[in-house]
Amino acid sequence: DSYFEHEIVQDGVRIHSYVFMEAQDAGEAVTEIAAQALKLFGELYYPYPREMLTIVAADFLHNMEMDGMVMISYGVFDFYNDTPKTNLTILTPHEVSHQWFYSLVGNDQAKEPWLDEALATYHEVLFYQRYHPDLVQWWWDNRVSGFAPQGDVNSDIYIAGGYEAYRNAVYLRGAMFLQEIRDAVGDEAFFAALKDFAISNTYKIATSEDFFDSLVKYSTADLSPILARYFHVQ
Repeated sequence: DSYFEHEIVQDGVRIHSYVFMEAQDAGEAVTEIAAQALKLFGELYYPYPREMLTIVAADFLHNMEMDGMVMISYGVFDFYNDTPKTNLTILTPHEVSHQWFYSLVGNDQAKEPWLDEALATYHEVLFYQRYHPDLVQWWWDNRVSGFAPQGDVNSDIYIAGGYEAYRNAVYLRGAMFLQEIRDAVGDEAFFAALKDFAISNTYKIATSEDFFDSLVKYSTADLSPILARYFHVQ
């Protein structure tokens, strides 16, 4: 009696949400957003390999990815406004993308968190580019630029300054970094490299070296100026 349940099917995958009773509209919306995300990311990389994806409204402030399940804060559901200009539309694709980058393609989440969190953040704007292209600039302004983020993208989770410094460096500047890489190499090479990175490292623990190995397969662009702006030398 505490939860409202809703389920739809996308490309043979059952997408099932559990939300608090007062968030029924958002509970229906989150399954639709997740279905769109599964379709997009399946096209970019390979189809989601499980039979079910479960989305749960969590009784805590942040979101959390797991294999086959994502937990989204109750606050994200509470502030859903039935438009794409909402954190539910921003953060659901982020968490769904972790089914590829974190779950299927592993990484050291303490020492190299950018390999899943920067990518997951960038998948938010990929979602908007596909489904809400008129709101892409709104996403950049609202999600990234408004925070004036600083810090090195390849910081570890022990970065000084706590969560805000970590988010700004790894998530937000991570998205900026990936956009600059995309601009430098072009869409064809960028998406080919991402797909290569995903396929080559499925069921493995990927490293930054693996990511850049995939990039150099498809582009000879000199990325050193971009790396100098966003990465610290380790």
